[in-house]
Amino acid sequence: MTKSQPYRMDVVTYLDYVTSGLSFGEEQCLKLEQLLALPDYETTHPVIRELLRHRN
Repeated sequence: MTKSQPYRMDVVTYLDYVTSGLSFGEEQCLKLEQLLALPDYETTHPVIRELLRHRN
């Protein structure tokens, strides 16, 4: 069974709004990095990587 992509949780949408997003700190970065190790979050891994790439 394939998991569906959460609504508007894709890289293209994120990049459309990246300049209006909130900044986040190291604690949030660590939590996001932990999500990359969890298979249940596999559909959002591309967006999580973009979040980490654009962190402030």
